[in-house]
Amino acid sequence: MATQAGSGLSVGRRVAVNGFIAFLVGMQLLEVVRPGERWPFAPYAMYASEHRADITWRRVYGVTAAGEFPLDQERYHSPLDVWRLSFSFAPRPPRRGLIIPPTADMLRVVGRLYERGRAEGRHHGPPLTGLRLYQITWELDPKLANRERPTRMVLLAEVQNGE
Repeated sequence: MATQAGSGLSVGRRVAVNGFIAFLVGMQLLEVVRPGERWPFAPYAMYASEHRADITWRRVYGVTAAGEFPLDQERYHSPLDVWRLSFSFAPRPPRRGLIIPPTADMLRVVGRLYERGRAEGRHHGPPLTGLRLYQITWELDPKLANRERPTRMVLLAEVQNGE
């Protein structure tokens, strides 16, 4: 087997290593040029911009005779996790062929998931009289001291049981 003087690698291994490095660099460059995120060659958009001093999130609240409470635990709306639930209510630009159900219909689906979870014993939440969707804004606090006290809550939609 032929080796290059001083490297300790055979010519075949050297070609393979250089080819692999060229492949990695080429894929990374391709990801910089093409839009989208294909792991593991993604542009890491989360770190690509400066973040604001506040964060806005959409959250569903269950309404009972005693008041309202956030449906912020997966057991309330399984199989949807908290992230997917919030993003399902995020505004999206219209796309051809994509049908997005109205917000009220999506809230009714969450209500059915909540009631199914109650019936199956996954949670012991109170019966709901309705659901509300809020857009909630928090000023960022590194210690999360204001986690339960948002800066602003804006009611976006509401449905009552039986509607």
